[in-house]
Amino acid sequence: SAAQTDGHQDSISSLRTESAAVLAALYLIRAICTFYDIKKSPSYIQYHLDNKEALRRLNNTDDATFFDTANPITTDYDIWAAIRDATSSTPGIHFGTHVKGHQDEHNPIESLSPEAQMNIRMDKIAGDCRIAHPSPLPAKAHLGNQVSLTLNGHIVTTKIHLHLRTALTAPSLQDYIKRKENWDDHIFSMIDWQAHGSYLASLPFPKRVNVIKMIHNWQYTKSRAMLFEETENSSCPMGCGMDETALHHL
Repeated sequence: SAAQTDGHQDSISSLRTESAAVLAALYLIRAICTFYDIKKSPSYIQYHLDNKEALRRLNNTDDATFFDTANPITTDYDIWAAIRDATSSTPGIHFGTHVKGHQDEHNPIESLSPEAQMNIRMDKIAGDCRIAHPSPLPAKAHLGNQVSLTLNGHIVTTKIHLHLRTALTAPSLQDYIKRKENWDDHIFSMIDWQAHGSYLASLPFPKRVNVIKMIHNWQYTKSRAMLFEETENSSCPMGCGMDETALHHL
């Protein structure tokens, strides 16, 4: 179920895949109850999860205060809302317990608890499924969700503020860079912008600002100051006799 979770391939989270597995199990249980006309049950239905946030959400679906005050743009809120909707209409008492993942990395699998062994087997099945189906299914509107945001035909389920900021600013920034560097779409697409952004995000803010200025030739040199008529000459202030251009600044 993890590999076939609906979501955007660039931002799908492990929280979403773990939560979707719970939702799939709930739908299966509800289908069985519907088929056999089971409307009430005192049974406890226990889920073993290695994602603590998914576990926290499952165990708080009955807490109206906890759920109703949650922000609808919280990461993967839609799956959480669907789980709450499914538990409310599925007989039984649903709760989850945590099982630590990847325990076989340091212990023989036969020495582990049945829950841990099952977790390892499911990770293997999910990994095989992910290889067979590398792209997730498109995000869809889930029952119980209060609101959803669609951008470019995709429902956004995580990092909503980032996606909104990107949608508002990216087209103009991309157009500026293409015009400034005289790049066409093909050259622009050859750059690994995700790696570029990850590197910039790793820098302290003051250094990040300087690096961005250097990349785009925005350093406040005397040559640049002349463009705005803020100085009468572009000579290097160190007195070397050369123009203070971006390359000379370096």
